[in-house]
Amino acid sequence: MRTKILPVRGHMSAQRPGRALAASMLSGARSHVLYAGPLGYDYLTQLPGPLGALLFGGGAAQAGHMILPEVGCADDAGMNMGIASHIGGALPEYFGRANWGAEDVQDRDEGGDLGWDEGRVMAVWTGVLGISADDLPWVGRIPSKISGRANGAGVEGEWMAAGYSGEGMAHAWMCGSALAYMILGVEDEMKVSEWFPAVYRVSETRWKRATLDRLGERFFEF
Repeated sequence: MRTKILPVRGHMSAQRPGRALAASMLSGARSHVLYAGPLGYDYLTQLPGPLGALLFGGGAAQAGHMILPEVGCADDAGMNMGIASHIGGALPEYFGRANWGAEDVQDRDEGGDLGWDEGRVMAVWTGVLGISADDLPWVGRIPSKISGRANGAGVEGEWMAAGYSGEGMAHAWMCGSALAYMILGVEDEMKVSEWFPAVYRVSETRWKRATLDRLGERFFEF
């Protein structure tokens, strides 16, 4: 599956909203997708509560160019300085400095010292996304021709649910349920075919069709 699910290192941060912005953001009910060019986007959600920390990530596509060193990178022990700098400085520019206002400070945080940094940027971290070569999750039993390991007597084979392409919160829960029903052999009883997309299933045909060349064409079609 190495050429079917590609690791891409993503960057994320937690930040204190500017004081002029905080009053309109405290509900924590808003989320944003921020487009700064024809390729890629940044994304923003918020934690509810008195602090209302902004969770801001992205930065892998800037000025219409993909940050290629992050593609194929499975090391989440470090970070890309250019992307970290973008994430650390972009929010006041997106909202407008007048709308953002003065920077907030640590002593306003809920619960005292939570281990966050003192400035606006409370923390920056990285995580590895599993990008599917055909944009869809891979769920089901892996054929022996793909795994290279024959299923012996009494062996039920190998199963997977992976390749969510950064949309795990939208896909993983029901993919996991479908996979459990497959393993237990109760697909018909649980009517899996009625609610689980057939295009998500692992198959030899799909495995042959999904290529990194096609993925690259979609990445750089702009």
